[in-house]
Amino acid sequence: MPNHRNADVQCLRAVAIILVMMQHYRNRLPASDGYSNLFEHFTFWTGVDIFFGISGLLICHSFLRDLQQTDSSRNALIAFWIRRMGRLFPAVAFWVGVSVCIAAIATHNPGADAGKVAVSGAAAIFGISNVYWSYCVQHAIATCGHSDFNGVTWSLSLEWQLYATLTLSIVTVGRKRAVALMLVAAVVMSAFPAPSFSYLWAFRVQAFALGAATFLVLGRSGDLPKLLLPPVACITMLTIGVLVCISAPTHLPQPYVLPVVAAGALLCLVSALSGNSYSRYKLAAPLVWIGERSYSIYLCHLPMYLLTKELMTRSIGLEVDFTHVAVAVVVAASLIAVFSDLSYRFIETPFRRLARKYQPQVKRASANFDSVAS
Repeated sequence: MPNHRNADVQCLRAVAIILVMMQHYRNRLPASDGYSNLFEHFTFWTGVDIFFGISGLLICHSFLRDLQQTDSSRNALIAFWIRRMGRLFPAVAFWVGVSVCIAAIATHNPGADAGKVAVSGAAAIFGISNVYWSYCVQHAIATCGHSDFNGVTWSLSLEWQLYATLTLSIVTVGRKRAVALMLVAAVVMSAFPAPSFSYLWAFRVQAFALGAATFLVLGRSGDLPKLLLPPVACITMLTIGVLVCISAPTHLPQPYVLPVVAAGALLCLVSALSGNSYSRYKLAAPLVWIGERSYSIYLCHLPMYLLTKELMTRSIGLEVDFTHVAVAVVVAASLIAVFSDLSYRFIETPFRRLARKYQPQVKRASANFDSVAS
């Protein structure tokens, strides 16, 4: 069986999660003036759009593979969703529980109300967190509590909704028409302003649709697309793509932000299709490690920021000087590294293996494929 492993995708996931963590570090823990000034020119929440682009490509690949390897569309859907739920749901449920516990003890954080955090956590578990937080930000943020506790789950809910939309559309109208419909929706949505946590922002489909289209255009015989480009071309493309993503929200007016960010995410995605253009270098090994744990890092990084803030507030304070900034960075990074690794090893990996074991009437894919396509 061919080797489907693409370490560049893991590096790309690492880039995406680092951008998200940079965005969320702001105004939560001590930071230098230089770091704060970065936000006058760049915005880093667009890391999630890189994730959306990756998901569009891999989900299209994964579900079309299931259709080929099962005896009916129904079994393909069952196989796909068993694998998705095993991959995604246990970690969400665990970190929602952790967020409630932190809310109960983090008395120095605003909005640390365990009851409100539990409600937002329920929205995440039921896959409607993007709806919940869009409504809260626009209408009732005081009632909903602080988004630092479960706010990141909005993008996970959107991804689940996009998975359902794409897979059901493929079963109903075929893969080409399904992806074409998503692209049409992306074009229509791109014609309207979409400020942060508006409904158009929280339901955005652009990067995901481009990722799915990339698989249809470049994928062959069920394999992940592979472009044999020189490493320098891929690294240049990645750099340009990231710069487009992080600069568009600051320098472009509505409604151009999201479509341009999606185009940047597409550049990043295409740069990873060679498979080892930047992961081949030893310096990229930490990025591969981070990419493999990017889902757990995404779920745990804000709780760890909150815990770091609580620990520092109760001990040395939150002054903005070299010592406090260094302590904040070291403590937060250490907590994220340790707890994301534990989450990956003892929640993500066992449940992912269990989900693969109990798929109905579907041939097992290679372990190498599942390490990336999941």
